[in-house]
Amino acid sequence: MAMKMAVKIGVRVEVIRTKELDNPLFVNNPIDRCYFCKSELFDKISEMATSGCYLNMVDGTNYDDMNSSAREKSPRGKKCEESPR
Repeated sequence: MAMKMAVKIGVRVEVIRTKELDNPLFVNNPIDRCYFCKSELFDKISEMATSGCYLNMVDGTNYDDMNSSAREKSPRGKKCEESPR
């Protein structure tokens, strides 16, 4: 659905391939596994952003990851807060 919408509105989409399954901290399935997954993703986004090939980058962070109570409870929210915007 997201890809169809991107085509419809004329937005270029680049799929980022991640390797969180290579990280034992993620594979061991701890309660904060989302943090390690987001760390991998945001490291890749940072590499792309600093390449100079892009004017804008957007991530698909869920709005509920950004509210204060979710940020306190969710490793996803914690990583979103750490990442540069």
